[in-house]
Amino acid sequence: LIEQKKELANNVISRDEEVNRKYFMIVRQLRVAVQDSILARRLNITAVRALDYRLVVKSIELVADYAVAMAKNVLKILGKPISKKIKDIIVKIGDLTSQILENAMKALFQNRMELSLKVVSMRQEMKKKRSTAWIDLQR
Repeated sequence: LIEQKKELANNVISRDEEVNRKYFMIVRQLRVAVQDSILARRLNITAVRALDYRLVVKSIELVADYAVAMAKNVLKILGKPISKKIKDIIVKIGDLTSQILENAMKALFQNRMELSLKVVSMRQEMKKKRSTAWIDLQR
């Protein structure tokens, strides 16, 4: 939207099928690992860790779904003028979203509880930014 690139929006949409396939593949693998204790030990995955991974891949799949919805909306309004104020808000929220995802993945794979807590507070900050942006846009 910011760069007015139709091909980038279409690329996001086309990648969703790949994300969905990988999501279902990972879920199947996690289910097998949980059902097969020898495989679970070999992969060093406990049932609790498998559940954590399942939640993570579901969240990633949801992010991809949201990205597709945004890309479709971008295609609808491509070429229409967008104010600098709106662009700035979009960039700020996008940057914060990227930071949240990156920190969430680090927290999971590095087993860092303090980073998990930071992610929770960042999500609260995100909600506040969205509310503030909405109010600003109403003016």
